[in-house]
Amino acid sequence: MIEDAEEVALHKRVKAHMKAFRIGRNWNQARMAVFLGVTKENYQKYESDDPKRKVPLVVLLRYCEHAAFDMYDILSLRRKRA
Repeated sequence: MIEDAEEVALHKRVKAHMKAFRIGRNWNQARMAVFLGVTKENYQKYESDDPKRKVPLVVLLRYCEHAAFDMYDILSLRRKRA
């Protein structure tokens, strides 16, 4: 169960990062879809709150490559020291 919660949290971080990138450039979802090489409908599903709809790894890789982000920075969980 903990692994499931961690996976959901990971996908939420990816979705939030992609959405923030899109909004920061004043792009609509259709423009972001073109940037990622996916359909607008699929991109809309990636931004949804549905935990079953995950960003495919190939799309995440393409996003990081085109946007010049290090995937580790998006996926890593920075934990605060006690």
